[in-house]
Amino acid sequence: MQEYLRFAPQNDVIFILFVIIFAVICGLKYIFPQQYASMFSLPQFSEIRDNSPLYPILSYLLFTLLLSIILYTQTDATAYPGINSHALPWIFAGGILLYFLLKNFVQAILLGILGEWSKYNSILHLKSWVKTWRIIGLFLLGLLLVYSPFRTDILIIITTAFLLIMMLLEFIILYRTHIKTVSFNNYYFILYLCALEILPILVVFHFWRDWYF
Repeated sequence: MQEYLRFAPQNDVIFILFVIIFAVICGLKYIFPQQYASMFSLPQFSEIRDNSPLYPILSYLLFTLLLSIILYTQTDATAYPGINSHALPWIFAGGILLYFLLKNFVQAILLGILGEWSKYNSILHLKSWVKTWRIIGLFLLGLLLVYSPFRTDILIIITTAFLLIMMLLEFIILYRTHIKTVSFNNYYFILYLCALEILPILVVFHFWRDWYF
């Protein structure tokens, strides 16, 4: 395993993005006090009756931006000579956002086919609880990755492990609350997991393995 320096230049743009993200998190805490007050208790969070999609949407956008910053700061821009290095974070953000849109679209279609469309808002609400923890965790890990003197490869492993744990936690929560109550063909369920849950992780791991191992 090799120890790499941060690839991205430590310019003001990254710092400004972190400040904006921190301000938005504080703003969300002010606008949605119930969500943050109950973030340590899933049952209490589940009891919140808020049909507005604003909090889940903002959670997705914040998570996308944070993950894009981390990917950008750990990407060797010279490996993509035809792309402006300053455009890379927005390309990453667009790809991640497109993935989330596709994933949620497929989930909505499947629930509609199964006659369980009424559960979609509840599923989105529970996902936003996990997203809240992902955002806080990625914000702290992102600061460490960009500005700390700690070994980057170790921090990448910790970040990857954190994201995998959060993904597993989200799946367990959704399975216990919704999925196991839905009549679902196991073949299509496994196909969904492989295509939209496992495959993207393997693709990201493939690129990170080439850079860090």
